[in-house]
Amino acid sequence: MALLPGIKGESAFTESEITDIQARLLLTDKTFGGLVDDSRLLGYLNKRTAQTRDERGHNWELLRQRAEAESLYFEPLTMPDGSATMLCFGSQNRDLTRNHGASYNGRF
Repeated sequence: MALLPGIKGESAFTESEITDIQARLLLTDKTFGGLVDDSRLLGYLNKRTAQTRDERGHNWELLRQRAEAESLYFEPLTMPDGSATMLCFGSQNRDLTRNHGASYNGRF
């Protein structure tokens, strides 16, 4: 397994070592995070991964709702590996070059 995309070869770490490193890095900002037992690292990593996926899904939904409120299409672009990484917006009978009295909302 290569650590960097496009670089072929073997990883310097085993899969369990990579998992431990990821979990330890996530615990660096927690009080007493360095004292977590090795046997609990996988559980913590799984919990944080699930939480991150939930947050990402929620953010996508908020962005989709905002795009629809602005009369835009919201479609994730599917990359060759199957992941959705970029957004494609298109007009729904609306001239995007004019402001239409709407103000910019930096939150979105």
